Amino acid sequence: MAKYLEHMPDSEIVGKRIIELGSGTGIVGIVASWRGADVISTDRPDVVPFLQRNISRNTDATHKIRVVPYSWGTDASGLPYFPGDLIIGSDITYYDDLYEILLDSMQQLIQPSNTMLLSFWRTRKDYGPLLQMLHDRFHLEEVPMSEHHPDFRTDQVTILRITCKIPE
Repeated sequence: MAKYLEHMPDSEIVGKRIIELGSGTGIVGIVASWRGADVISTDRPDVVPFLQRNISRNTDATHKIRVVPYSWGTDASGLPYFPGDLIIGSDITYYDDLYEILLDSMQQLIQPSNTMLLSFWRTRKDYGPLLQMLHDRFHLEEVPMSEHHPDFRTDQVTILRITCKIPE
């Protein structure tokens, strides 16, 4: 995902308000801030000190990035930038038992005015159940390989562009 954001056209990232779910080490949010986005990096409260340390070591005052504790499944409306221009989640789908609370957060955050990018390693497990759950709730579009960073294209990584389902 970091390389995808690095390769995105400026119009899709510069000045955008981004909320990242499950930031982990923070690299994806850091890259987004390097590209000129205003980023809220979120993760569980126990991960926040580590995340904050990584962000502090890899950004400076010119980068607009903040760390906010957020646990999936809780009220997202209090997050800065809610609902944001872009929601991102990179490699956050490996625990099946967290799908429901992740989807709950996604349903709160994904609005008609924004998009979510979700990436995962296709080879790690069977994502069929997750994809079905996502398809039942959202409109999914796989980002074409031609839009991935030219030096990091692989059929092992899927990036989904997720938007609200428009009622028919």
